[in-house]
Amino acid sequence: MRLKHGRKTAYVGVALTACLTMLTQSAFAADISELALDQLLNMEISSSSKFPQKLALAPASATVVTADEIAANGHRTLADILRSLRGLYVTNDNNYSYLGVRGFSPSGDYNARVLLLLDGHRLNDSVYDQAYIGMEGIIDVALIERVEFVPGPAASVYGNNAFFGVINIVTKSAERLDGMRLSAAAGDLATGQGRMSWGHVLDNGMKLLLSAQDYSSKGEDLHYAEFDEINNGYAVNVDGERKKSFYAKLENDRWLLTAAASERKKFMPTASYGADFNSSDNYTDDQLSLLDLRYHRAWNDKLDFSARVYHDTMSYDGSYLYYTDPTLNTASFDGARGRRAGGEVQWVSSYFELHKMVMGAEYIVDYRQDQFAYYLPDTMSLDDSRRNDKQALYFQDEYALRPDLFFHYGLRLDNDRAGDLNLHPRLGLIQQRGAGGSVKLLYGTAFRTPNSYERFYQDGGNTAKVNPDLEQESIETYELVAEQMVTGNNRLLGTLYYYKVHDQITLITDPADGLMMFQNQSLVNGHGAELEWEHLWENGARLKLGYSWQRVRESAGTPRNSPRHLAKLNASAPMPWWSLRAGLEGQYVARRASKIGEVSDYVLTNARLSQALNKNIEWSLGLYNLFDQAYEDPAGDEFAQNSLRQPGRHFLLQLDYRF
Repeated sequence: MRLKHGRKTAYVGVALTACLTMLTQSAFAADISELALDQLLNMEISSSSKFPQKLALAPASATVVTADEIAANGHRTLADILRSLRGLYVTNDNNYSYLGVRGFSPSGDYNARVLLLLDGHRLNDSVYDQAYIGMEGIIDVALIERVEFVPGPAASVYGNNAFFGVINIVTKSAERLDGMRLSAAAGDLATGQGRMSWGHVLDNGMKLLLSAQDYSSKGEDLHYAEFDEINNGYAVNVDGERKKSFYAKLENDRWLLTAAASERKKFMPTASYGADFNSSDNYTDDQLSLLDLRYHRAWNDKLDFSARVYHDTMSYDGSYLYYTDPTLNTASFDGARGRRAGGEVQWVSSYFELHKMVMGAEYIVDYRQDQFAYYLPDTMSLDDSRRNDKQALYFQDEYALRPDLFFHYGLRLDNDRAGDLNLHPRLGLIQQRGAGGSVKLLYGTAFRTPNSYERFYQDGGNTAKVNPDLEQESIETYELVAEQMVTGNNRLLGTLYYYKVHDQITLITDPADGLMMFQNQSLVNGHGAELEWEHLWENGARLKLGYSWQRVRESAGTPRNSPRHLAKLNASAPMPWWSLRAGLEGQYVARRASKIGEVSDYVLTNARLSQALNKNIEWSLGLYNLFDQAYEDPAGDEFAQNSLRQPGRHFLLQLDYRF
């Protein structure tokens, strides 16, 4: 059912009115941790080229979200952060969160087309290539110092999965925490969260950070008309979620040791893959861990050396009941076990005048890529074990043609156990326009190798079958970016882009037997424009408005889940009462094609209010889907539903105490 335009206009009007009221009535000084806009453009990021570059001069239309912005908007997960950025949108199937980039978000994609990093450490897993961005992710949002998003292909730097972009999560330092912090939160739907974090700098200069989190929620009771014959279509008490996570970091001037682990169990109310409806025995359980040791040393003022070794694990278990299906009358279990080890060495050199070069080599071994599926009591339908080794060499150069003109070029060679060789370049020409602006002309290519899940998953002919002949997909992108500071406190950005995806890997239903499989199906063309305006007031109030127009075409037909328009509003300001600070967030997503027809467009509004009672105690109240907007996301072929309802209005009240 489409939104009534009058109602939608009222929502936007209320949000804008509240926003302008906050900004015009504010009278308090800015928080010292807030970044001015010129400081933001001069901030150094490393996710674009694997060496520090000013944001304005990086060969990408990169975006940085700081910890202060995350807190001001009450973001609870990485998915919340990403959905606030221009050109991005998030789909949720009541289990995982999926990222759409520039109009592209096909069914069956577990975020394998974006590369997710934690302080430069690859987080995409070794079986599904999944980037976990929702509550299922390994990192607690409270530990994030900033998130860097670099859109566009970056295979010349990172290889596989850096297809539509790179997301780098930069964590907070021990100095940033500087002591013990305790946090407790409670909300509707029996939601509760507790957190303990501690940061300390030892007398010998060693820095230690420790953090642990526990979260649980009952979830919503949901109605699906497709199941009206069962419990009147209501899924009751089957949307719950539980999560625990741990993070530790130990570092000095040269060494950095990071350890992290998480476990999340999510109950599934959607009866996906034909499972029994309204059963609490339908769930998924994900466990992730990582251990990363990095060494960094500046040999002299012109040569830096770094090296890292790491080990990752992932475990997935899924439970699906089929007792109401007379042809099966059983329970199905599937799962995966992934184990990865790797290492990388890198040199950053400025020995040659006007050049800044990075050279590196990387080795990754996915020594365990196991998938299994079985039916009770003892029918094994899948028992698959794989291994893959990958090696890579890469080179990047930032060449100053003149003081205001820079040429970026890079190349990476990837090779894997199957003998697939990939050579992918990136080119960029950047003109600096004064101290607060730049124009960038960018070109890049990338590839994505089909993962073990896409090639080899099957469940004995019940819902899915294998396709070992899948070929890799590739992309080439052209982009023009212009960014400019205006009068010192206004930032304007505009981008134009075009991309072409060859041999897209898509989850389809084979009409011959009704089974799902992955297939190289179509050629995809996408083009669009993005605009963003940001203003910073002297009192610390901040307003950011963004708009994206995106057009995607597939040779196989109309692309699903591809909105033509996205609009974003982010605002925060100190209030003129009792040292309060308010945040307001608005998001518009245009209608999207689904399996049958399309789902309606929607406007989503979130708000947050916070107050520091003293230097040790702060409370905050987050209101999500403030106007209780009814909206849905398109469903994939694994669902009987055409679309899936998303959460209504809910709140989270949090209390933080600092020792």
